Amino acid sequence: MTRLTGCLRLLAIGALFGLSVPLSRLAAEIESHPVGLALWVNMLVGAMCLLIAVCRRSLPIMHARLLRFVCLWGMLGVVGGDVLLFWVVPHLPASTVSIILVCEGFIVYACLLLRGKVRTSRRSLIGLVMGMLGILMLIGNGDTIATAGEPVWILLALSIPAVFAAEDFLICSSMTEDSDFLALTGYSAILGSMMLLPVAWFLNDFIALSWVPSQLEIAIVCIALSSALGTFLMVQLMVNLGALYGSQTGYTITFAGVVWSIVLLGERLSLGTLLALVLLILGLLCVEPVKKVMNDVGGRASWHGFSTRWMGGKAALGTGNNVSDTAGKRVQTDLYQHVNRIQ
Repeated sequence: MTRLTGCLRLLAIGALFGLSVPLSRLAAEIESHPVGLALWVNMLVGAMCLLIAVCRRSLPIMHARLLRFVCLWGMLGVVGGDVLLFWVVPHLPASTVSIILVCEGFIVYACLLLRGKVRTSRRSLIGLVMGMLGILMLIGNGDTIATAGEPVWILLALSIPAVFAAEDFLICSSMTEDSDFLALTGYSAILGSMMLLPVAWFLNDFIALSWVPSQLEIAIVCIALSSALGTFLMVQLMVNLGALYGSQTGYTITFAGVVWSIVLLGERLSLGTLLALVLLILGLLCVEPVKKVMNDVGGRASWHGFSTRWMGGKAALGTGNNVSDTAGKRVQTDLYQHVNRIQ
């Protein structure tokens, strides 16, 4: 029953986070103000996450080190990743952006490889080559370029998973075992939104929402709601089944993003896009990290849990937008100490 519940949560997390990219495209097509959209979405995400944390009585006490951490987190995830997502997504099919976000896993693995955190193996090198071929197929895909206008938008879209990968390393290096990830997600979203306020004022990129719900308001609320609920479910999944099991969300998020793009936007996958998706997924399976790598990198999308930043849309989210394996490690540590006491 525990494994069955985990599978259902895995599918639910993929469906929630995968919804962010097509909804981001819908919102960006209505209002082409990436800073204003990121501002509204993250204000709502922060409010929802902090509300859940208050109900769970898990709000951490703010101090200088924690404030510096969540400020950097908000700068990367909100000011960087989410704004990039809302800027790029109107120029590319949502399914293509969902596929590109898979590259976050390759970027994290490549960085770990360069830092000597993992061993070079034939399987991992084959996986990296397959990932590169998948990206080249996306860039050279005629249908994608015709929709995007220029392949430069795909190259710009690749900066989104790069920002999310940097966010992963920040979370990994700064998250402590007594931290509540949901509450810190809320803090980072609120502080990131505050950083966006002067940018939105300078660029005149504010968006005035109406009290009467229209397609824009519904899209923004649904992005925030899916991100907050997805983060909550991800935390629960990590606590119950560990980070290694939670890493499988990367695949469900990608496939859900593609399916939602077909259902909501009527997109069709060309043969080139479909082959690129298959190559990227197979390549990511080849470089899927062992437990040591999972402990070196916090979690989110491809092998890490969130993302994010809701996964950006973070996609990224989202966009998206990011879950650390801290909770799972804490459960394992408690169990280890309990066994020692028995002995």
